[in-house]
Amino acid sequence: MIYNIKIDLKQAMSKAEQLGIKDVLKGSYWIKVIADDPDEACYSATKKVYDTVVKKWGEKNSQACEVIKNEMRIIRIESVSQ
Repeated sequence: MIYNIKIDLKQAMSKAEQLGIKDVLKGSYWIKVIADDPDEACYSATKKVYDTVVKKWGEKNSQACEVIKNEMRIIRIESVSQ
């Protein structure tokens, strides 16, 4: 099944900015994933965001990456197809 997951990063990014991250992502993002159920879809979407942040900021900013991982919020789940 294909899911669209809306992730809000506003709170996570303001905390990352406090840690000195200048290149931040703003607002909410829609992530499209293929998964068997909504729980797996949410996990896949948050992992995609986290992996992107790690690539963008690198391991030297691991504390900020962990903030994103722990503070991002899923605000909407839509099932697109079966």
